[in-house]
Amino acid sequence: GTSSILHGTLEQDVSLDGVETEGVALTMTCPECAAVVPLASQECPMCGYDFRTERDKDAPELVSSIAMMEINLLNRSSFEWVNLFADHSAFISAGFDAWGGVFFYQGHWYSIGGKKGVNPKVLSVGKHINALAAADDWLNQNETEDAAHKTKAWLTEEPTEKQISVLENHLKLDFNLTRYEASAHITFKLNKQKIEDVITEHGTD
Repeated sequence: GTSSILHGTLEQDVSLDGVETEGVALTMTCPECAAVVPLASQECPMCGYDFRTERDKDAPELVSSIAMMEINLLNRSSFEWVNLFADHSAFISAGFDAWGGVFFYQGHWYSIGGKKGVNPKVLSVGKHINALAAADDWLNQNETEDAAHKTKAWLTEEPTEKQISVLENHLKLDFNLTRYEASAHITFKLNKQKIEDVITEHGTD
């Protein structure tokens, strides 16, 4: 049914067909301390490991042109993208006034934009990189550079007590969760039904 179109909303152990091949993981694991960090990170916020050396060494052999395009987009972005589920089917970046999301549903990536006081809307439907670019553009148009810098500082801070009280139970026990990641998960939780509604409405147009 449409109530569980986004992976992880009801059944977290159900796999969506095509996610592994269509999507590109937007997180990576630090080889030094095993922390999970955003793909665009220049260095590990936990131990300071420099990823640039490894990228320079491995990029020509291991990274496809599409993946490189996504990495370039992420490196240019003022915002960090949080992978919500283990199968890389949903990503959110949240600022103070607006948020952008990229969600995989029925073979397509849906780019969704939302902001305070306004219902979420579909920005684009198609390939992962196109959806990511549309959501990133939405954030650039609806958030300030100052807000982006302030929220990025949350990447090294622990969630607040208020955030922990709102998080899903399984996330409350994740002691590696940052304040920024908590903000993204809470944004998804508060807007989940509206996101599902706007995606299904778009699919029936």
